[in-house]
Amino acid sequence: MESRIEKRRESRSTQRYPVTIRALPEGAAQAAETLDVSAQGASLRAPFSLPVGGLVRVAMRGTEGGADARIVRCTPQGGQFIIGLEFTGAALNWPAASAAKA
Repeated sequence: MESRIEKRRESRSTQRYPVTIRALPEGAAQAAETLDVSAQGASLRAPFSLPVGGLVRVAMRGTEGGADARIVRCTPQGGQFIIGLEFTGAALNWPAASAAKA
């Protein structure tokens, strides 16, 4: 079986942060956790699935605002889901994203 090698435009930080994710335009905010974050996107672990191609807003819990993103992957794993996001506008100024640029 051929291994899959991903080529990322930027490095990602693997620090974990509690976040809320809300399906746009008016979905309820739900809790998730980052697995990795960069200026271009993020990978989250959540106890729910979301449709690939859907739009969401993700924010660090306890903060205002957030970043809009498109869901590019949603894979079940161990009773939870791994959700891949591609930011569609300005990325959050998270410590993880800043660390990934260094």
